[in-house]
Amino acid sequence: MTQHIKAPYNFVPVSTKVFFPEWANQISQDIPFHDSESGELELTITAHSPIFVRNGHTKRDAEEKNDRYKSFSQVDQNEFFIPATSIKGAIRNVLEIMSFGKMDMISNDRYSIRDLDNKKDYLEKMSRINCGWLIKTGDLIKVSDRDIPYYISHQELDNHFNSNLVTLFKEQANLLNPSNRLAIFKYKLFNNQSLDIHFRKLTNENGKTKVGIVAGDGEIGKIVFTGQFGVRKSVYNTKQNKYSWTGKFYEFVFRNNEIGRLSINENDDVWKEFKFIYQDSEDWHYWEEKLNRGEQIPVFFKVNGKKIESLGLSYLYKLPYEKKIKDCLPDGQKERGYDLADCIFGTTGDSSIKGRVQFGHAFLCKEINKADSNKTVLNPLMGSPKASYFPIYLQQEGLNGIVKNITYHTYSSPSAFLKGWKRYPVHNSVASFPVYTQSQQKNTSPFIPINSPAEFCMKVRYHNLKPIELGALIYAITLNDTSAFHNLGFCKPYGYGLVKFTLKNSTCYKDAINEFTNAMNNFIPNWQNSPQIKELLLMARKHTKLDDSHLTYMQLNEFALAKKRDNPPTFLEYYTGENYPLPKTKDTKATAILSPSEYITISSKIVEPKEGWIKATVNELKAKKVLIEGYELPIQLVIPMEKKNHSIKDGNQIWVTIKQKSKDGRINQVQFESIA
Repeated sequence: MTQHIKAPYNFVPVSTKVFFPEWANQISQDIPFHDSESGELELTITAHSPIFVRNGHTKRDAEEKNDRYKSFSQVDQNEFFIPATSIKGAIRNVLEIMSFGKMDMISNDRYSIRDLDNKKDYLEKMSRINCGWLIKTGDLIKVSDRDIPYYISHQELDNHFNSNLVTLFKEQANLLNPSNRLAIFKYKLFNNQSLDIHFRKLTNENGKTKVGIVAGDGEIGKIVFTGQFGVRKSVYNTKQNKYSWTGKFYEFVFRNNEIGRLSINENDDVWKEFKFIYQDSEDWHYWEEKLNRGEQIPVFFKVNGKKIESLGLSYLYKLPYEKKIKDCLPDGQKERGYDLADCIFGTTGDSSIKGRVQFGHAFLCKEINKADSNKTVLNPLMGSPKASYFPIYLQQEGLNGIVKNITYHTYSSPSAFLKGWKRYPVHNSVASFPVYTQSQQKNTSPFIPINSPAEFCMKVRYHNLKPIELGALIYAITLNDTSAFHNLGFCKPYGYGLVKFTLKNSTCYKDAINEFTNAMNNFIPNWQNSPQIKELLLMARKHTKLDDSHLTYMQLNEFALAKKRDNPPTFLEYYTGENYPLPKTKDTKATAILSPSEYITISSKIVEPKEGWIKATVNELKAKKVLIEGYELPIQLVIPMEKKNHSIKDGNQIWVTIKQKSKDGRINQVQFESIA
């Protein structure tokens, strides 16, 4: 049976071209644009479903889940407000999407895979795994290589230590508590007994050496426990027409004989990736404490020559993918420069732009169902698949949600592209929370929402915005659609935080909105019907389905079923149901500003200089600077979007025209015209 993928969120495709305003380097807090506008917007935010924005709190508040942690953001008792940062973040995200901005405010982690059904990306790369002991001294991590590990059965351990591993792991009930699946659990069962043993080899099957414990003779080694992911049971195999055992039955023996020493640095990617992969692992927290005390810990790793390529805490550990997150962006998204959101909201860093828009807090000004608000404590278990789940988070090829040729694109695929900007489609009603077990109680997030309808009032001040920028800001706030909603605050996957922004005197801004939409249509023909705008707006409107069942999380077992080859494998479709082609791996540069790279792409056509043209020399490529005779310091260079591509390096001469002068008449920006 086909397991179609569903989720309470979906994605807006990442644009393959980025709109870089050519006036970005002219922005100033002191010198206004000739067509600039400054002013104030009055906004009302109406909540159409219960809304919650968590109050400021300490780590201890969160651990105790006390009243401060549960309460809505407030100044004094019962003076509730939505913080300006929450609103600004929501509006900026919409503006980034609709203005074809950069998707760069994302982490650049490297996810991992542990998929025994994936031969290409996993099993073939885990063909030989070594084991050893890792110890940390300052920034240096040293590994004592003990070659490939040997195997020892639970029965052999029970016989020697008088334990009951065989019986324990045959009962499903004993594994219902996630803590009982950990390696730590097994170490506790042995109550700090010495795990140093003498052993002899019993069998060698398919390169796996199984050993038995002997008294005072034979080789010397140490028992190492890893997690227990499933119950040990006998299952009928229809293909082989016989019963066979499934579930883990062996632990490991690390030999005393050292075959070599390896080292890695704390700042090496292999160590950073190891810590990222295991950051939520209770087993890692256990071993990390020992490591910080100067003790050695057991690890498994893959070696290439004298270099550790990857490592983990189990034999079949989570293997880092070949690509990091930002490696899965289209080429056009990797260009540098200030996009429209940067120009309006500002940036941070070495070459920062100060924002020209200031959002105020939105204070609660009208509450209809006040009697019920701030009394009922809701306590959901929050969680969702991580971005490592590629059937959802990466673009796939196929039809009707079924993968083409039963082959997924993963983070190791040449054609691995992010699905896009994550958004939460509008629910028609608030969903109920799933039931959780007692062991999951610690992962719940209690909160007390303000019920709908409720209104919050706020102001947005803007300074020295060009009409196109003001139009973009208004469009992002109102979505230019009276039937469209925004999402704010906590519990969006369950339909909470559904709001509408109402702008006072909105008709006054029609010209500015037209400036923005015209510019975008010039940049992307038929912009309003582009995949980005269609997906964005469809998710912002209420749907016409019978219920919200398509906007719910899948059960845990359904995630594995969805990837089964014989089901067939499926992926999350875009919200419109459209099947967009994958981006090309080599995108044409679509920028109005020269960007740092190995070369600058500019017009290749050499023409005779015209009146007003000035000869310049490309000087600091990464800083987008040129030198002009008579000027000691480099000058900023911009390029019109209509220019075609050509390669140029530092030292090349070009023709430019004056783009901007300072009050004293000195040139501070020029525009490219041609190769000189």
